[in-house]
Amino acid sequence: MIEKVEFTPLSDDQLRRSTYLTAMLALFLPPAIGATLMGVIGFYPFPQVYRIFLSYTGVYVAAVTLLTGYATRHLLLSLIRLTTLDTETANTNAQRIFKRLPWMLLGFVTVYSIFGALSADLAIEDMGYQDYSLLDHLRNLFGLIPTILITAFSIFF
Repeated sequence: MIEKVEFTPLSDDQLRRSTYLTAMLALFLPPAIGATLMGVIGFYPFPQVYRIFLSYTGVYVAAVTLLTGYATRHLLLSLIRLTTLDTETANTNAQRIFKRLPWMLLGFVTVYSIFGALSADLAIEDMGYQDYSLLDHLRNLFGLIPTILITAFSIFF
């Protein structure tokens, strides 16, 4: 016999914590896994690859963190606002939000990772560890595909 299980609704604080935690995981997990994987595979000099976060890439990550905080707050307010609407309007708005959300997150992680790799290349060149050609930049970007897939799928599914 299958029992019906009732779940308690999330409080505003629980929703806020889980939303910000998910956003920060989506923000910091790809560079951590990506830098390690790209260093181990040989795309970047290892262990010097971690020093990139003290250069251009660190500024890039800080700027994207601020942007992510703003976007997360906007999403969170949209979700909380759903509770004040009538049921039919709330369902329509929720479907619209949740239909777009996975694609927006995947697109964000992809664009974030591409520009993160380019800033890492520039930082490594600036620190004098390596000199990249255009082909090397393209190889690094192509090498990001498995990293993006590994991190994005683990976060979103």
